[in-house]
This record gives sequence, C-alpha cells and structure tokens, in this order.
Amino acid sequence: MELNKLSLLNLLDNSQEFHATEYFGGYELPVNLFDLILENVYCNSNEIFNGLIFLNRQNAGKYLVIDGIKRLITFSLLLHAICECFKDTSAKNNKAIELIKKKYLFNVDIPKIQLLDKEKEIYEKIINGQELQNEDKQYPMFMVFQNFLAKIKTSNISALKMFNTIKKVMVLFCVSDNSLVNDLDLYQSINCNNQNVHQQLLLINYFLKQEIGDSSDLQKWFDITDMFKNENMILQMRYFLCDYLSLQCNGIVPNLNELYFSFKNYYYKMKYTGLKPLDIFNIIASYAKIYIKILTGDFEEEEIRQKIETIKDNNMYETFPYLLEIFDDYLSNRITGETLSELLNNIISFVTEQHSGEIESVINFALLSKEINYRMQD
Repeated sequence: MELNKLSLLNLLDNSQEFHATEYFGGYELPVNLFDLILENVYCNSNEIFNGLIFLNRQNAGKYLVIDGIKRLITFSLLLHAICECFKDTSAKNNKAIELIKKKYLFNVDIPKIQLLDKEKEIYEKIINGQELQNEDKQYPMFMVFQNFLAKIKTSNISALKMFNTIKKVMVLFCVSDNSLVNDLDLYQSINCNNQNVHQQLLLINYFLKQEIGDSSDLQKWFDITDMFKNENMILQMRYFLCDYLSLQCNGIVPNLNELYFSFKNYYYKMKYTGLKPLDIFNIIASYAKIYIKILTGDFEEEEIRQKIETIKDNNMYETFPYLLEIFDDYLSNRITGETLSELLNNIISFVTEQHSGEIESVINFALLSKEINYRMQD
C-alpha cells in the first residue's frame, strides 16, 4: 500500500480515470473549497491541505475511489467553473482553458471522473457545458457549480492568480493493489464514525462479491428491503438490522455505523453452521415481518396492540431485540397470547422503573431477558 502527498492537479494529470464505487452514497454539499482557496490567494502559504483520498488500483492509470470521490468531484467542478468564468476573456486564457480540460478533466473525450446512474448524467452534462432540466438543477453538484461561478465572478481575482493558488491544493492519497485489499472493508474502516455511510449498499456489494449463488438468493434480500420500502420505513431497516444482530449475538449491540462488519461476522458464522445464503435471508425475512408488525402495531388482539403502542410511545426502543424474540415465540405458537401479554406487562414495568431512575443499569437484551425471566417466575 502506497501513501503519498500530491497536489490534486498532479493527481488528476497523472491518472486516466477515477471510478465511483457502487456503495458511494451520493454527492452532498461539501465544505466550500473556494472559500478555503480564497483565504490563501493573498498569503504565502505553500499548501492548502484538502484531506485524504483512498484509491484501489485497477490497472495503469485507472482507479476505484474507495474514499474521497466527493473531493475529486468538487475540485473538478471548481476547475470547470474557472474555465467557464474566464472563457473568451483573452486568447491566452482560452489556450489555458483548453489545456486544463485536456490534462485534468478529460481522458481524450471521456471525463476522468466516472460516476454512476443519475449522478453520472448530471456531472457529465455540467462539465460538457450541456443544458440541464429544471429538476436536474436541484442536484447538489449543479448547486455547487453555480456557487463556484458566482464566487469567482465576484472575487476579482485574475485567472493566473486563481490557478496558481489552486496548484497549492494538496491531498494525502493512499493506493492499494486491487488484489491485496478488500475495498469494502477499507471503506468501512475509514468511515467507521460516519453515520451517513449507506450500510445497505455495502452489504449488497458484499453479497455480490461473495457470489452467493442463484439470483433468487439475492432477490430475497431485496424482498426484505422492499418490506420496509412498502411501509415507507426504509430508514428503519438499519435499526432492524442492529436489533436483529443484537438478538443473534447474545445481546452484543453493534455500532449502527459499522453494521457491515457486524453483519459480515454473523453471515460467516451462519454459513459455517451449514446454512445456505437463501436460508439465512429467509430467517432474516421472518424477523423483518415481525419488526414491521411491531412498528405498525399490526396485531389483531387489541390488548397486545395497546401494549406495543405504550412501549413505542414511551421510547422503549432498547426493548426491540427482546420483542423480536418473544413475538417469534408467539407467532410460532411456542407461547400463548396470555404469556405474551404478561411478558409485555413486565417489560413495560421494568423499563418504566429504569427510565425513572429506580434502576441504574443500562438496558440491553441480556439484562432485559434475565430480568423478565426472573419476574415471570415470581
């Protein structure tokens, strides 16, 4: 693994293509790079540090951007904005603009930064100077580009001064060989404290890399996702996975920002027992149905439904892993409705005591299971 410091201009110049990953969560409004550059226009600083970029080398001059694609996009949008602002202001500037596009923005006629789906369309329209539809102008990339245009026009900085300052923008970039490092593991490790990482996309790409078998196996995972989408609860899926893994791992609560690692460990463990991917996904799907019933209060028995509403109204979400277990028992006819009702009463009573300060322990699955079992024996 190589670690180097280089200007962003040199990084772009020395490379042919930068590809976004399938799990890249989308471009968001960044910290304003232009303001950072503006602060350095009239000072003698040698460098403007702009963070780290992690690359996975695919072949000569072509990289998969594990982390840092947003920096590359933002910098390229700034370069294009400079070209647009100084276009046709002089023959010298026009020649410089042509060189900027050739060296930093395009590999022959293909953009050096290769995105996916709609973002690819928006980005390429912008740097190719094409007209965007009104709905496309709501995308963060277009808004950032327009912001750059406005600030460059009002800054009264010459093209030469602007470009000489941009030369100072530096990054630390780390390059790994395609065969040596798992890009998903690296991305999750780098972003372990980033709550905006799309954990479901990481998992889907993990399954794809595992070559899990028949396409119907992976379709089962998408069916689970659709369960939450159909109830307008897709954001709740990550909490379901967290609670489900807590149940399966004896109460050890995974970090919401590292579900990928926790699920990967669980998946390995289940495969080691002889279960096939479809078997694992079917188990998860059965618990997902229970979770959604809890969230929606979809129970025929009014007494059960009211108790679940009490739990939710009082923000007793730490009880959800235990609720998954007892409702699985109930729906599988391992316990009666009367026993379920008594369990729910004890849960509400115990958590109410804890929330009021009568019990100092932090509630987790293991403590709750032990306490409720103890109370049921009284």
